Amino acid sequence: MREWTRMRIDRRCGCCGRTIATGQPILVIGRFKKLRCSDCSTHDGEPPPADLPELQPLPKTEPMSKFAMTPLGAMARDWKTQQSGDDAA
Repeated sequence: MREWTRMRIDRRCGCCGRTIATGQPILVIGRFKKLRCSDCSTHDGEPPPADLPELQPLPKTEPMSKFAMTPLGAMARDWKTQQSGDDAA
């Protein structure tokens, strides 16, 4: 499987070792994701497509909730207490 895409972070070419900057076109080869820069791919007869879309920014993520930062032991104790009907503890 060969797929053309744009880099999200700086990486190195798997063929020549040159640094590929963010936003540059790369060829992703196979399921183990070997990366090739556009110069190496053009040399091998597979230039990047002209209609390759520009890199889109990643969506903003919501901050973690308080529940996500609660220790697992505390959640287990609360669950057991709630099931027993003993709210005094």
